[in-house]
Amino acid sequence: MSEKLSLEEVDREEISKNSSWQVIRSPHVSEKRTLLSDAMPCPEFSSLGIAHAGLMEAYPPFEVFRTNTSGTFILASLEGHGNVHVEGKWRDVFPSQLCFLSAFTDTGIRAFGQEPWRFVWIRYHESRNTAPMLSADSPVIQSCSVKGFEHAFLGLLEELNQELASPVLLHLWTTILHRRVQQFAQPYSDGDRLWQLWQRVGESPSEPWDLARLSQVAGLHPEQLRREAKRTVGVSPMQQVTRIRMRIATELLVQTEQTIEGVSAQVGYENAFTFSNAFKRTIGRRPSDYRR
Repeated sequence: MSEKLSLEEVDREEISKNSSWQVIRSPHVSEKRTLLSDAMPCPEFSSLGIAHAGLMEAYPPFEVFRTNTSGTFILASLEGHGNVHVEGKWRDVFPSQLCFLSAFTDTGIRAFGQEPWRFVWIRYHESRNTAPMLSADSPVIQSCSVKGFEHAFLGLLEELNQELASPVLLHLWTTILHRRVQQFAQPYSDGDRLWQLWQRVGESPSEPWDLARLSQVAGLHPEQLRREAKRTVGVSPMQQVTRIRMRIATELLVQTEQTIEGVSAQVGYENAFTFSNAFKRTIGRRPSDYRR
């Protein structure tokens, strides 16, 4: 299921009484939202930029939606399934799938159906002036082994529950959790043809990319390129081009004083209105609203 939004989205939180969770947070996070109210502080989170992490068993009705989040959100789906709000629409997430939701966009998660949805999440705290966790070629949803996220979280939680927690073990468990995120956020090796292709698009977003040109640069038949893009980044080649362009556009909007028309041209759109519509479909808001 891929459900587009029909109404203007706003921050909201609805958590059923049957849902349960365990949360670890940075000592510098003082949010009083429901999911963080009883979170255990972990000093190691601060140095890695992790705001909080948790293990959730969500029963409907369960929905958390945030506008303009201040950090990358990662969700590792363990059992059951639900939806994530990404790139302007709700998308299904199934067991053994990993989701990356970009910072400074509208993001959401919700559970439905009869079975509980179990997942691990990690949320980073990022600044608009620093390099984000995700690169332009990071996947949004990918199928992979996700049990490592659960093991790392539970290992860290167990150590925090010790009367005298070992600083060494706290550091190791936190590092393992962070490295798992990095491993999947940057899934390509330098020799990977698709990695090289998306790098090329990111370096020249204003060029007139189409499927034929992408296939030529990658050295793959168009149909093969479609299959490989779907497998590795979860979308079609042209959708990936749009995603790369929009992530670059978000950086230009917050880090430069360029006009929206200038940003539009720099990422390959001759018409600023067309760019604005594409930006809203992908990011969830107009470029002018995003800049505010």
